[in-house]
Amino acid sequence: AALQLRQQAPGLGEPVGVHRGARFAAVFPFDAPVRTTMKTLSAHSAPGSSAAARLPLLDALRAFGALSIMLHHFALYAPLRDLAAPLAGGLLDWLEAHARTTQIFFVASGFVLARSLARHRWSLARCGSFLIQRYCRLGLPYLCTIALVLAAYAFAHDTLPDEVLGSALTPRQLLAHLAFVQDLVGEEQLSAGFWFVCINFQLGLIYVLTLCLRDTLPSR
Repeated sequence: AALQLRQQAPGLGEPVGVHRGARFAAVFPFDAPVRTTMKTLSAHSAPGSSAAARLPLLDALRAFGALSIMLHHFALYAPLRDLAAPLAGGLLDWLEAHARTTQIFFVASGFVLARSLARHRWSLARCGSFLIQRYCRLGLPYLCTIALVLAAYAFAHDTLPDEVLGSALTPRQLLAHLAFVQDLVGEEQLSAGFWFVCINFQLGLIYVLTLCLRDTLPSR
């Protein structure tokens, strides 16, 4: 049943942002399938149902968005851009300005969440289970990437200027990243892609809380 729900909800990649340590930018495909392991959700999905089928168009949009984001990163950050500029400066300028496909992933994410979760009844307990599952799904690779980024900063501390590395990490900044609220409290992103993971986590939580209100408030 858990595998069936994984197939129901193909997830998303993520885009870019201007952040500290821009030269360490990378594309992080954190939001792959939106899985739900709660048996109470799985029980409603019949094998072979249309909800369990993959959507080729959605997969194609995700692939296009991921490729565009990769090219945008290539065009935006040194040293790759500096090396390629003599041969393709005009193309790099176009990619920097136009290869931004964040909207694809936000729209697709909302569609996937609605398609897989809206038909179920939600309570606060179920929202809590979703929050734990969601944090494990997004948070574990996210935390590993934070560790790698901090290691890269420490390694490059004596060789790269402060405008590249950004300000020193503070406990408040780290805690904000661990709670996926750095954008809400005004903390600097540690690396590209983190802002999207943060917002994607928040949107998923807001959506299930909205479903909980739908199912718990008395109807008129």
